[in-house]
Amino acid sequence: MASVKVEQVPFSQSQDEAAEQVELSWSSSSHSSLVKSCVGELNCLSSALSIFTKQWNELEQHLHSIQKSIQKKLNDNPEDHPLSEMERICESMKSRGLRRYVARHFHDINKLRDEVCKALKLAPNPSRLVLDCIGTFYLQGRKAYTINSPIVAIRRAWILILEFFLFFSQASIIIDPCVKAEAEPAAVAWRTRLLHEGGIANASPDDALALLLFVASFGIPSDFASDLLYQLICLGVLRKKSKLRKKAQVLRLSPVLVDRVQGLTDA
Repeated sequence: MASVKVEQVPFSQSQDEAAEQVELSWSSSSHSSLVKSCVGELNCLSSALSIFTKQWNELEQHLHSIQKSIQKKLNDNPEDHPLSEMERICESMKSRGLRRYVARHFHDINKLRDEVCKALKLAPNPSRLVLDCIGTFYLQGRKAYTINSPIVAIRRAWILILEFFLFFSQASIIIDPCVKAEAEPAAVAWRTRLLHEGGIANASPDDALALLLFVASFGIPSDFASDLLYQLICLGVLRKKSKLRKKAQVLRLSPVLVDRVQGLTDA
């Protein structure tokens, strides 16, 4: 009977193969976990980066806004943009300086109007400045206004200042109550002088126009009849037609005058 030889696998070889299989299995599992961990970290990093980018953009916009604000303040710095002579006069409430400046610059009325209207914004009390500028010149009789009299230039200056003030007052300026209280008796005294000099009909057109601008700016006294206002307007139309036509648009800027004199809108 033939004998069968059975070859046995060494015990040590079986152990090695088993260990290798276990190692491969563990390595595969560990690699998968590592990949998942890395992916998770990348997701967290991506999210953090997105938040950082958003916050950086917001910070950059905020810094840009601050820079613009600083630049604007620098541009508005009076040291970088010194005040003009006219602006310094109004800021300091120098009524005599205002009158003299206007008298020196008759050659360019349009430019002068822009300068004065702009500068009046810097005056602490524009209505007070203008009233002080007029002073008591309205009490000067017509005999004072000879051809070579320096008062002629002064009167022309404060007529223009009243005109400019009417333009300026359209920016919703409120007349100081104290100024208004002082202006009313001044208007009455002005009318009284004209009456004593022969009546409204004999007044000079410049006097009539100046009084109209005065009451249009500071208010019409309660005892000023509408007939008086009509006389003042008609005086200018008849004697200096072209002048009043040029000033009619200015007078229309006064609500108090337009309300009292309806025909002014057709002048």
